[in-house]
Amino acid sequence: MIKRTFSFRIMLVAGAMALGGCQQTDQLPLAAQGAAVGAGAGALLGALVGGNNRGQAAAIGALLGAGAGAVAGGVLQGRQEGYAATEQQLTGRERNAQEIAQQMQAEAGTARSAASRMSGELASLRREISSGRGLNAQQAQLLDSAKRDRDRAQTALNEGEAHVTAIRRQIAASGGMAGDDALSQEAARIERSNVSLADSLRRMNADLGRIEI
Repeated sequence: MIKRTFSFRIMLVAGAMALGGCQQTDQLPLAAQGAAVGAGAGALLGALVGGNNRGQAAAIGALLGAGAGAVAGGVLQGRQEGYAATEQQLTGRERNAQEIAQQMQAEAGTARSAASRMSGELASLRREISSGRGLNAQQAQLLDSAKRDRDRAQTALNEGEAHVTAIRRQIAASGGMAGDDALSQEAARIERSNVSLADSLRRMNADLGRIEI
């Protein structure tokens, strides 16, 4: 009678553990969930097949089930965390590439504006120089500003080319990871900005090259 009572209590406790593990999926780590469910299942199975010593069999089954469940849950937990880390890494790569592409587009727009402005501003300086007159302080300052704009465009182009190379290497090294298509699109955006920068730089160098001091 005592053995039956003990066995019955073990089965009740095991059932409660299993039920708790199922109901609190979002609140417990997977290892703890697996241990709880494994203990419940092991206790019930042990009680059913334990014969005349069901209480002891249920206790042993609970221990074995908890261990097996914890191991299985830990494996699943590790996989989930690995997937989450990979997803975070992919998101970070794409966000970084998008930010770079936006920055390069802005630099390309700045260079286009500077090249257009420089064409008109330097025309008057060429006339001054060709007539044999020197540049006054304001005109010399204008020429220095034009050179700084040219240097900025050159720096931006160098950085843009380096960014494209780095992104292409990331794609090649990823082995076909998700997000590679998005990275390729951002690399193409940067390349278009590089083409625009190169064109603006050519115009700037041509205008500056006509001025000899």
